[in-house]
Amino acid sequence: MKRRILLLFLVLAGGLGLFLALRSRPVDTRFSGAYRFPDGHVAGISPTGEESWRMRDFASGAVHTLYPEGEDLFTARPGWDPEAPAEGTVRLTSQGLTWHRAGQEIAAGRLALREKTARFQSGDAELQGRLVLPDGPGPHPAVVLVHGSEKDAATVFSHEGWLLAPNGIAVLIFDKRGTGSSEGKFGMDFGQLSDDVVAAVEWLRAQPEIDAERIGLAGYSQGGWISPLAASKTDAIKFVLVGYGMVDSPAEEDRKEAIHLLRTKGFGDAEVAEAEELIAAGHEVIRSRFEGGWERAGELKARFKGKPWVEALDDGTAGSLMKYPAWAMRLAGPRLMPRGLDRWWFHDSRPILEKLDIPMLWLIAGDDIEAPNEVTIATIQQLGARGKPFELVVYPGADHGIVLFEEKDGERVYTGYAPGYFAKKVAWIRSVTAPRS
Repeated sequence: MKRRILLLFLVLAGGLGLFLALRSRPVDTRFSGAYRFPDGHVAGISPTGEESWRMRDFASGAVHTLYPEGEDLFTARPGWDPEAPAEGTVRLTSQGLTWHRAGQEIAAGRLALREKTARFQSGDAELQGRLVLPDGPGPHPAVVLVHGSEKDAATVFSHEGWLLAPNGIAVLIFDKRGTGSSEGKFGMDFGQLSDDVVAAVEWLRAQPEIDAERIGLAGYSQGGWISPLAASKTDAIKFVLVGYGMVDSPAEEDRKEAIHLLRTKGFGDAEVAEAEELIAAGHEVIRSRFEGGWERAGELKARFKGKPWVEALDDGTAGSLMKYPAWAMRLAGPRLMPRGLDRWWFHDSRPILEKLDIPMLWLIAGDDIEAPNEVTIATIQQLGARGKPFELVVYPGADHGIVLFEEKDGERVYTGYAPGYFAKKVAWIRSVTAPRS
């Protein structure tokens, strides 16, 4: 669940090459799809990339991970924990699934959702995706998925189509540049990424199955910055749903994550104040594309070396400054930093939200340690009170992804999605896309 925006620091640590090598292996997608159970509720199944499958129950929010026992036979375990007690076995076929659980056999049929390949040009890159369509000729309302900072191919791993298409809403899922089947260089250039989203919307508007006046965005995590930016560039985007995103900048996210980490490990105001100095110095290094700010950073590294709080840091900005030699960061940083990091690291969405007047729904995790949200909640509440058509829902006890968790040996073990989360998304999109009489 932990997001790493500073990918170059993982390169310096030697970890990113292994990560990308593992992700480059072909992913089995045979069983990806939406499955309807006898009582009418739908679950979506998507690959995890690790030979297992994730089954999400869109009615209850329950998650079951399916671990292979044979070619099409799997052991089901609740949540994301591979050590959780087994919940029986699931057999998957091209037509559906059979779940043997607590002495009962439950069957679900796989929905025959129509899909259409998407190819469109955005700047110097051809981007590819797939359009998942509801039953019927349409024209349908539609959503473009704007996913997070991860390098995974959205067309392979996303479950958004399995949730929305059975509920009458088309979904365009595309691999952002530098991922999956799309061309271009992977990076953090929010300007380019938002242009890519606008290009996706224009492609979608031209499809005969789609109502061009009922197209919006669903942006998650990093997509919470990109979606409002894209909507500010075109009137073709009629609504925006943001899930577990932030209004304030990625730099603020990095700072708040580090401070939260130190607080949870028992450090007080004095240690946090020192960490704040180090984080600010690191952000200046990033702002200068690793060309400046080293004198101040070096001074702080020498002063804080050996302090207990330093050992508690992770590979965010402050931890990386202390962990890696300055010469290595100066040499590798400019070459390996994600494209656009120096500029968009400090992007704040508030000026954009001030100008937007389209319906927006912000779904926020109440206990989110990856996207601390005090500023986000206050901003959306203030703008809503001023008459903006913005709605905010906060899910208490949920972490990034709107997922619930339990504490186990000091770590969060994720169990499922907050009740009502999936239903809220469907109901809201239906409400803002309902035909006007």
